[in-house]
Amino acid sequence: MDKSRFMMASDRKKWGEDLMANHSVTLRVTPCLRIECKFWLTDDGWNGSCAQPSITVHAGSFEHAKSEMEMALGKYIESLLREAQQTSAGHAA
Repeated sequence: MDKSRFMMASDRKKWGEDLMANHSVTLRVTPCLRIECKFWLTDDGWNGSCAQPSITVHAGSFEHAKSEMEMALGKYIESLLREAQQTSAGHAA
């Protein structure tokens, strides 16, 4: 096992991590999700589709179609997270 990647709690003081115990950092994390999508060339550009969730895109180039699919999937996942957050907030009230 690579010890440089994992540290036991007792080793934290050696590395000075106990000094950061009362501080936090907020940042965005972009998860890597593998969702199978299909892309195909047509007379007027590239189409892309994803079966689950049901999303389709169209663009002039493959790169743009792939980028549009990534954006559409990201927006879909964000909407699911917002919906779950609103639902849990409604149950807490």
